[in-house]
Amino acid sequence: MSLTFAQATEAVYLRWKTEWTAAFPTIPFVFDNKKFVEPATLTPWCRVSLAYTDSTQHTLGAPQNRLYRREVAAWVRVYVPLDDGLARALGYADKAKDIFEGASFDEISGTGAAKIVPLGTDGRWYEVAVIIPLTYYELR
Repeated sequence: MSLTFAQATEAVYLRWKTEWTAAFPTIPFVFDNKKFVEPATLTPWCRVSLAYTDSTQHTLGAPQNRLYRREVAAWVRVYVPLDDGLARALGYADKAKDIFEGASFDEISGTGAAKIVPLGTDGRWYEVAVIIPLTYYELR
């Protein structure tokens, strides 16, 4: 019932990899701080990262017996070729939302509603961000 930052990150990334690859085996993705070259052809792709948004002490007690609630925002940035249409980008964003929103996995819970935010153009890509709140606990 306790995860570290590193363990929670790995669990989120593993869930993404498993679920996304099952749905879209030919659409590449990259995690933070990993080497990646944008597709040479205009193929959709995603960037997945985590932002630790809040931590609160959840219980009192002696050291090593205190429970901390950790809140994380999973950010999925979906890139589709410019002029490919918003519907395609939003379809991928919907799947990204479904992977985490309301889900429970590896002691992590999707604890709030996802936000889908069209961000516009970025060079030759149209970008949509999906922000999904997640929560887990750490015993310290």
